[in-house]
Amino acid sequence: MTQLSNISHWQILQVLAEGVLGVDHSGQVTFMNKAGLTMLGFDSEHEVIGKGVYELTHRPANYASSNGTPNEVPGCAIINALESHQPIEDQDEFFWRADGTILPVCINAAPIFNEQGQVEDLIVAFQDRSSRHAIKQELILQKEALQLERRLFIGGPTVIFQWQMVPGWPITYVSPNVFNVLGYKPQDLIGGAVIYPPLVHPDDFERVSQEVEYHRSIGSEYFEHKPYRLLHADGSYRWFYDFTVIERRQTGSDYHSGYLVDITKHKETELALARSEHRYRLAQSVARFGIWEWDVETQSVYWDAETLRLLGYDAQEGILMDYSEFISRVHPDDRQALEDAVKSVFANPQQDSYTLQVRGQRPDGGWQWIESLGKVVEFSQTGNPKLFMGTVKSITKD
Repeated sequence: MTQLSNISHWQILQVLAEGVLGVDHSGQVTFMNKAGLTMLGFDSEHEVIGKGVYELTHRPANYASSNGTPNEVPGCAIINALESHQPIEDQDEFFWRADGTILPVCINAAPIFNEQGQVEDLIVAFQDRSSRHAIKQELILQKEALQLERRLFIGGPTVIFQWQMVPGWPITYVSPNVFNVLGYKPQDLIGGAVIYPPLVHPDDFERVSQEVEYHRSIGSEYFEHKPYRLLHADGSYRWFYDFTVIERRQTGSDYHSGYLVDITKHKETELALARSEHRYRLAQSVARFGIWEWDVETQSVYWDAETLRLLGYDAQEGILMDYSEFISRVHPDDRQALEDAVKSVFANPQQDSYTLQVRGQRPDGGWQWIESLGKVVEFSQTGNPKLFMGTVKSITKD
């Protein structure tokens, strides 16, 4: 067996920053330097000498399943080197520390042969690669995240464009998912078979062009277009949100790079709501009824513009007032009836509505009879009325 009897060699081993251990032909640890002991969490060389290197560094007992039967145990490069009589060069391994944690290492090993050409010992040097392993794992996670983002992006409604800022806005790059979003092949857009300006809806093109020129003229680094429409390959128009970054270059023409998001469904919903609101306001003005709200918790009352007009006010917008001001606008003789109607709803939440005829004050100080329908539309956690909403209409009363 090779002995480290030369004290100068031993001292050299002790000051090395990397771990060094010796293994005899049977796989038993014969020595380990200070750096190796520290890396693996041992206090003394006596804790490792005579131990099997495989059991010491790989802890096969830790791979037993919950029912005690062995699971597959990873191979050991040191044992392989002993059996094959081959050196190890810069091989990544995982050693178990004394506390049960795992240490990523890079190992190098050289066999020592006796006069008969047999492997007598193996000298193993190992370096702590925790930081490199952590960086490597972080890079792997980042790569996986980027791949996931790309898969999500390619399958989503967002398309990346790059245009050269010369007449015709030639497209120099477009993301592959443009085919899924607009129906055009990327090569047709980049090659000029399909050019960008004619894709913009005629009613939007002038505004889009003006927005481009304006932000270029004031030195903007980036800007947002108001939503505009682009022609789909199937002949329909789709609405898009466009965020663009201006790339100014020292020589040659500038470039615009941006992402376009298909917001067609959102825009169609928005337009449908606007049309519905318009029809509702039209019906409201014809039927001559107003709308009010009362937030019980904040004691605030809202009257819309039509409610005010029914009372003779020249109103274009509604008003928000506190409950005491609202009561002051009700005829003194009708206030008690109103209070009683509200109290009856609070006393019996199942009776969640009321109808009442009261007089509201006009701007000239007179009074106008109105019929008010009130209904609880939201209850508090305790079951009490939280929000009332209702309608009012003008009536004639003898």
